[in-house]
Amino acid sequence: MVPFEALYGRRCRTPLCWYESGERVILGPEIVQETTEKIRMIREKMRTSQSRLKSYHDKRRKDLEFQEGDH
Repeated sequence: MVPFEALYGRRCRTPLCWYESGERVILGPEIVQETTEKIRMIREKMRTSQSRLKSYHDKRRKDLEFQEGDH
C-alpha cells in the first residue's frame, strides 16, 4: 500500500489513471508537455538548492583532529 492510499483510503488519480478511465480530453499532448516541463524545472531547482546548501555547509566545515585517548 502506498502512503496516499493509507492516508486517503483510495488510489491516487494521476494523468495515466485519467487516460484509463476514459477522460481522454485531459490527457493530450499539451498536458504531457506541460508536465514534462514542470518536472524538468523542479529537478533544476532541486539541484540548485542542493548546491547552495552544500556550499553553505562546506564554508562552515571544520576539520576535526582526534588524539589518542580522546573521548
